[in-house]
Amino acid sequence: MSVVIDLEKDVNKLARSYLSGGIYSFIPFGHLLGLRYLNSLGEVIGKNYPYRFLQGTSFVDSTPDRGITLIKASRDEGIQSIAHGLADDVTENAWIFIPEKELWINDAMSRNFDTCSGDPYLRRFLSYIFPQVELVHTHPDKMLETLFRKGMYSQHYFIQGACPTTYDLLSLTMQHINSNHSSRMIGRVISHYGYCDYELTPQNKKLFAGGRCTDMDSKFIIEPHNAPEAEIEKLLKDQERRCSILRYELEIPSRIVPAFNFNFNFFPHKR
Repeated sequence: MSVVIDLEKDVNKLARSYLSGGIYSFIPFGHLLGLRYLNSLGEVIGKNYPYRFLQGTSFVDSTPDRGITLIKASRDEGIQSIAHGLADDVTENAWIFIPEKELWINDAMSRNFDTCSGDPYLRRFLSYIFPQVELVHTHPDKMLETLFRKGMYSQHYFIQGACPTTYDLLSLTMQHINSNHSSRMIGRVISHYGYCDYELTPQNKKLFAGGRCTDMDSKFIIEPHNAPEAEIEKLLKDQERRCSILRYELEIPSRIVPAFNFNFNFFPHKR
């Protein structure tokens, strides 16, 4: 329980700094942007501030309306527990894992059919407290099946669903930009066959200073005779190649830099 109390105190201290004027020290080019982001930040932080953390025991049931759930568990224990619920869950879910404390935080603010938004400001605050923050979300079985029926995925949807989407990569990039760059930030998607970790390369982490991303369509070609793990590795290599084509358009200063080099690592579930 002391972990919950201490973390709640530290996070709320940073949140107060945001709301009392220290906000600009957290935002890239904050002194130039002025009030542009102040209202939106205040609105989002206001929904959860003051932060209230609850000690939880289940990875299945989350009640964000009562508070943010914290569960003490190792990385492997958390991944296995979340994976066990993928067959029944119909919407994505979002978690933060703090390796230093072996702590899982369910920060899902809204859970929809194929998206789940966590609290970007809580994630930012945590990056100023801990040296490594892992941002975890799920691609549940039923969601992937629905995407297949809508024609958005092929019949090998479990294989495609093992990879982070382009949106996932952009979200991690934006979170990195607006967080403490001294903290290591890793994305993770848990799905049917295993989990995939993705992270900006060290070179790219230094490039981003704020701005917006341009997206591109992606096409997957899957060989059904190959083992799922082999096909997933192939898709990740293709995704790595496609990411190198993406461009990141900076608003301040106005220039374009070569963007998006990620490191991908896929780990099959332990059966």
